[in-house]
Amino acid sequence: MAEISSHKEYAAAQAIYSILCADEKDHPSLREEELCYAAVYIAGRRNVGAVRGNFVISEKTDSLVVEMLENIYTTFQIDLRDNLSL
Repeated sequence: MAEISSHKEYAAAQAIYSILCADEKDHPSLREEELCYAAVYIAGRRNVGAVRGNFVISEKTDSLVVEMLENIYTTFQIDLRDNLSL
């Protein structure tokens, strides 16, 4: 997390959170892990957007993501398995 917090995407995640919660008096506190996740997501979207041509995810990466999403579903009953952006 220390490495992520030094990137500009982390600052962007903080700014977005500040804007979204500016009018809320009792907004929930955001954990450091959640800000880091948002920063990684922003960085990933930027990198994917920069790819030209045919973007293919390797089978190994795809299998890992499927396994992670299955674990999230099993543990937390949150179904993200059909979310193509993950």
